[in-house]
Amino acid sequence: MELAEQRSPLGAEEILRRAYNERKDIGPMRKTASVMALSAAWRQARAMGSFNSDHAFTGRIIKGEDYGKSVVFEQVVPASQAPQFAAEIANYRLIEPSRARKADEAVSHRDAATLAGLESIAQEARRMDTVGLHAEAWQRDMEAAGELANQQPRVRIRMLTQATPARKNGDAWQTRVDLGNASDIPSEVTLHCYMIGRLWKSNDTYVMKRHTRQLKLRGNETRQLILSTPSRGQCKQMMDDHERLNKNERMVSELDYVGSLSVVEHDGTTLATAATYPSLLKILDEQQQFPSGIAIVGK
Repeated sequence: MELAEQRSPLGAEEILRRAYNERKDIGPMRKTASVMALSAAWRQARAMGSFNSDHAFTGRIIKGEDYGKSVVFEQVVPASQAPQFAAEIANYRLIEPSRARKADEAVSHRDAATLAGLESIAQEARRMDTVGLHAEAWQRDMEAAGELANQQPRVRIRMLTQATPARKNGDAWQTRVDLGNASDIPSEVTLHCYMIGRLWKSNDTYVMKRHTRQLKLRGNETRQLILSTPSRGQCKQMMDDHERLNKNERMVSELDYVGSLSVVEHDGTTLATAATYPSLLKILDEQQQFPSGIAIVGK
């Protein structure tokens, strides 16, 4: 957060809020409570001088009565009273050692009241646990299907370019994959997505980022995935390093993102392929597999 505060016109707290807003698997209460807790800890760390000249958190206090001591991350509601919230971000605060709760000290009424908020967050999380519920339902479907679940599934796949590099998406290329089970029988398939570029010096095709996902699909279920390259800065550094460019070459080299290609497999057999541009499918070998001769720079 400290580095973001120094470099971004948005400020650290706004960037943190936006980052949490991108997490669709986290409920509103947990988002709000986590942002508040992290922001409060960051402000306290700044007040205690706990960031160095490189904006890195040191954990040491150089301002105030506790000068020279280490900061304390304290649980608002102790784990001894509520062990289920021991890892909850909203249950932590950053304070000076002199203000830390003593081992035999009773929890204040204000801190005890925090427990109600934490329990509300837990209830919200249980309601949003679609991943856990889906896994249970898929397992029941597999058991009900019996031997049919072992047969090769039929799938459908579609790809498109989701976004080009911009501040809001981490300065990365993004591709969207819609993968569906085209039968009533549940199955588990493997998706390999190759985000492809062209090397600056050699002009050879290479992989900027490879994604692999194991997907448990219920009957007739369609899953949508948004997959990204690293940021442009990271991609350029990886490409320059791979081509072993000298200092002058690195100053003028440019990235060339071509598109994305996906291969869907079941037990090692290719079921389907797709690409953001049909011409990319020519890269695949006779078995419709991605050839080993193409460099995978971003793994």
